[in-house]
Amino acid sequence: MKILFLCGSLESGRDGVGDYTRRLASELIRQGHNASIIALNDTHIKKIEKIEQESDGTQTSVLRIPSILSNKERHIALDEFINNYDPEWLSLQYVPYSFQKRGLPFGLVKQLAKIGKGRKWHIMFHELWVGMDTASPLLLRMNGTLQKYLIIQLVKTLQPTIINTNTNLYKYQLNKSGFQVSLLPLFGNIPVKFVKQKKEEDKLIFIVFGGIHFGADLEKFSEWLQQVQKDEKKNTKIWFVGKNGEDVKNWEKELQSKGIDFEIFGIQNEDTVSKLMSLSDIGIATTPYWLLEKSGSVAAMQEHSLPVICLAREWIPNNVDESFIHKSINKWSFSLTLHEIFNQETEPYTLQYVANILLKYINKNNGFTKLSLET
Repeated sequence: MKILFLCGSLESGRDGVGDYTRRLASELIRQGHNASIIALNDTHIKKIEKIEQESDGTQTSVLRIPSILSNKERHIALDEFINNYDPEWLSLQYVPYSFQKRGLPFGLVKQLAKIGKGRKWHIMFHELWVGMDTASPLLLRMNGTLQKYLIIQLVKTLQPTIINTNTNLYKYQLNKSGFQVSLLPLFGNIPVKFVKQKKEEDKLIFIVFGGIHFGADLEKFSEWLQQVQKDEKKNTKIWFVGKNGEDVKNWEKELQSKGIDFEIFGIQNEDTVSKLMSLSDIGIATTPYWLLEKSGSVAAMQEHSLPVICLAREWIPNNVDESFIHKSINKWSFSLTLHEIFNQETEPYTLQYVANILLKYINKNNGFTKLSLET
């Protein structure tokens, strides 16, 4: 099987979907398939790069097209690569903001329709549209309406054989739009290089990995940490790892005011991140509770055998039943105990497992067939 993945960017460690795509392609190669990747709108480079990128010890051929390129130059580069590679399958890894900075990639459908003639399409929706929750302001909801329109046009035009997404909520929303969609669970974006290690019993290390979402109740959480220190006789510390974003400053300020120890590591290589996770006790997710299934950071922490707590703003989608919510992770509250956290049952999906599920969908040649997620 020969498959070509299409995503936004392939800057290692700086684009979650790009890292995901690289790992998935490399796993398919290890299983004897032929896989390559094109980054259609790479904001990290100034000129076209046709190179090899490594993931999990496997090299993958990639084409990186800079975002500053004209549409004509972009189309020429795409045509040349695809005609030479001649894939059977095209797999679009869709995030609206990957292809246009305002999340409105109006020219994308036309561009993809040209390159997809005579080939089968697979679309993986990593994100859908903004304004989905009850608290969204009018402007955000209007922007989301446009994004939803573009997704509907994308699917109707490309007529994909397989449509996947990684959350029950997104599956529900796409079903409501008239599309038949199957779940493809997420694997972690950090390979497990180090196993969880036994640590000093008087220390409790929390880890925040990747982008921090705004709106968490940091004041109450820091008070809870103080209470844990007092009740459990443990010295608590928070490690911030990866590209955390601007909101990490609010965490710094709050933790300093409460005298809670922390350390900011910033962007690190995969081995270092895996090592830090193996030395941690509890992972902290700031993704809204309804959307935890789409977090590569959560998946990575779970693969490293870390219990995860969700410390996030309240985010409730419009007109959606609570049965769609992800419930395998503890939602943080002041009454949450360490016993409850450490007795959490994790549900990690490995890279190999997810690749095999995708291959089952492809081999069935019909993404609408319901497949068991049991191995």
